[in-house]
Amino acid sequence: MKILRYFFVFLLCGVSCILWLDNFLNSPAWDKNKAEEQLVLRKKNQQTAPELAEERGLAQAYWSCYPGVRNSLVYGENSPMGILGAREHYRVYGKKEGRIFGSLIHPPHPDQTSK
Repeated sequence: MKILRYFFVFLLCGVSCILWLDNFLNSPAWDKNKAEEQLVLRKKNQQTAPELAEERGLAQAYWSCYPGVRNSLVYGENSPMGILGAREHYRVYGKKEGRIFGSLIHPPHPDQTSK
């Protein structure tokens, strides 16, 4: 009975190691092509996802106010973070620096106020 228990423990550990190794070898950390593929898919999803429409607008507003952030390799418009980079920059640095993260409010045109 003890031998059967050891056999199952050994079998379970062996299967776990094989699954871990398979996932490790197929992960983006190991395979550069998979990493690039995931980056492209993530950016495409961020650009077209309807639930991120408001986030996209907020990011555009933040980048238009702070062009240095827009051109950043980490938090910028063309960074791997995409539209989420603007919010992350604000969270890490912008809030401490007194920056504003919100939609741009445009005053009404003078012709529209007289009507």
